[in-house]
Amino acid sequence: MKPFIKQEVRTTSTIPIDSFKSAVTENGTASLSWDPVQCAEKYVILTMDNKNEVKEVTTTNTSMEVEVSSCNKYTFSLKAVVGSREIEMGHQETVSYTHLRAHETSLHLVCR
Repeated sequence: MKPFIKQEVRTTSTIPIDSFKSAVTENGTASLSWDPVQCAEKYVILTMDNKNEVKEVTTTNTSMEVEVSSCNKYTFSLKAVVGSREIEMGHQETVSYTHLRAHETSLHLVCR
C-alpha cells in the first residue's frame, strides 16, 4: 500500500506519494505515469533538459509520452492543479535511451 499525505484544498484531497514514474523507450519517448488526485482539474508537467531548456505540458490524463532527444538528460516535475492551487507530486530524472546505451557499451560512443 502506498503512503498518502493529506493537504487542505477546498476539500481534503489525498495526494499519492511516489506514484510519479518515468521510463525511456528506444523510440525516443519518455513514458510518464502517476496516480490520480481527487478533484484535480489538470496536471502540469515541466520538462528540463541538460541545456536548462524548460517546456510545460498540461493534461487531464494520468499518463503521457514526451519526446526526448538522443544523448540528453531530463528532469520532469509533476503538479496537480486543484482549484487555484498547484500541488507538487514529484520529480523524475531520466536520460535518453541513446545516452544510456552509450554508457553501457565498451565502444567509444560520444554524445554531442
